[in-house]
Amino acid sequence: MKRQASILATLFCFLIVSCPYSGYAAGPDGFANVPWGASKSQVDQAMAQQGFSPEGEVTHHYVINDGSIVFSYYGTLASAVGHVQLFFLNGAFYDGYFNFHDEDGVGTKEVRAYQQFLAVIQSKYGPPAQSGPNFSIWRGLQAPASSDTIAIRLSYSVESSRCGGGFCSSSFSVSYSNEGLKQRLLAAGVNGKGL
Repeated sequence: MKRQASILATLFCFLIVSCPYSGYAAGPDGFANVPWGASKSQVDQAMAQQGFSPEGEVTHHYVINDGSIVFSYYGTLASAVGHVQLFFLNGAFYDGYFNFHDEDGVGTKEVRAYQQFLAVIQSKYGPPAQSGPNFSIWRGLQAPASSDTIAIRLSYSVESSRCGGGFCSSSFSVSYSNEGLKQRLLAAGVNGKGL
């Protein structure tokens, strides 16, 4: 009897310790319904199916020294209208970024989007590894059926000061980065050539 009680107590303690971790799925298998490693043509098709319009290659917003190419799309993601930028190395998608900004001086849409995305991301992946009043970061998530690690970054800023004739821009952004896939793509060399 004592042995059975001891086994039950041990099992109960194990369940309590493991429950917080078992409730969350593996890390994301992509971004904006685009799977990690997708080609540009696969991305174009997935984005068109979701109602995003292509904006072309982005060259002026990012300084990228690793050979990455960035393409932008405009549309709605989780009820927010903005720009999706998808990063490619060696023709494979490894990083996604969604953002929008307003010059309303209030930041209401940015805060609402942050709270909405935060609730969804936390429900899937648990609490962030790091957070502050206007940002949350998840690290070390594992991509399904892969050893790749994923990082998620979510942030907003509210700007109420005047800049010129209008307000400065308030902004919202969320990014999903497959860090493991990026490292493998970099190790292969840009476009199959050594770095």
